[in-house]
Amino acid sequence: MVTDRDGTELARRAAGVDQQSRDGLVQLDEREWRYDRVAQQVGELMEEALGEAQLGRDQLAALGIGSAGPFDGGGIIDSTNIKPTAVPAGHRVRIPLVDPLSKAFGVPTVLLNDCSAGVLGDVVFGVGKGRDKSGLDIVYITLSTGFGGGAYSRGHLLSGKDGNAAEVGHFWVVENGLKCGCGSYGCAEAYGSGSGVAKNARMQLLNENFDSQMVDLARKAAEEDGREREHLTKFCLLEYVDASVVFEADRLGDALATRVVEEAIHCVGLACSQIANAYDPEIISIGGSLGLANAERIIPGIAEEMQQHLNVAPPEILPTSLGHDVVLWGAIAAAMEAAGSAS
Repeated sequence: MVTDRDGTELARRAAGVDQQSRDGLVQLDEREWRYDRVAQQVGELMEEALGEAQLGRDQLAALGIGSAGPFDGGGIIDSTNIKPTAVPAGHRVRIPLVDPLSKAFGVPTVLLNDCSAGVLGDVVFGVGKGRDKSGLDIVYITLSTGFGGGAYSRGHLLSGKDGNAAEVGHFWVVENGLKCGCGSYGCAEAYGSGSGVAKNARMQLLNENFDSQMVDLARKAAEEDGREREHLTKFCLLEYVDASVVFEADRLGDALATRVVEEAIHCVGLACSQIANAYDPEIISIGGSLGLANAERIIPGIAEEMQQHLNVAPPEILPTSLGHDVVLWGAIAAAMEAAGSAS
């Protein structure tokens, strides 16, 4: 996205991350690779957006990037979401962003964790717009494929030493619980994220001998995907049991799906109580595809669960007013700050 200094959108471009190309793929040692194609793609999209906005490179003041981490040295290291197909399994991938883009465009470039960008977007353009930032305390959480967070306190974005602060999805909420993608057991993310909801539902379907409307919804999704009905075993259907199927079955009154949804609400509520006790915010803002699509279903239960475990005044829990663009607006806010500091 390209905006002017007042935050008026001028142009935007979008594309999926290229994980097929060997262009820009360099092997650093026996176990680590560098992938330059991502920065190249971002640069290409920026050129297109600048062209649409009828702006030249010399008019660009700064770049802001919001991305899932973890971060190291101005880039992403060992991302769970970006794994070039040519890199052997088990090898680390380093994706530089700040240096190549700042050199390519000759402007300050800022990289933020996507949830840190999310909270900054809410502070500058969302619930905090027009408010005195020196008195604002807010935590943003995303309930999407994963469960992340960003924290802002009285004029300061809490980034952490490596930009990985507020990893609230890895708060421990269930003893001997489900295995999380991080390798630990019982994290809030293992229950309250989209991937966690799906995994929990699949496990419970196995335990309940597939007695659920989720099976019918998964079969419908599989057939719409071109799978032949006679070849769809129950185990084949498991891959089509995603969070959207679980929440749809919950809306239809399916007991198993409702149990999975209530477990997600319980665990996110516990995590929010820990967020409130740790940061004492006045607002917990919720974004992410799962959070935004199911806000009316989950937010009241999350708030109720949270309030049972508080040692502070309860914060308000609400969906971000910026919707799916909250991280984009946070990146814009970071770029504006960088441009102001450089001028």
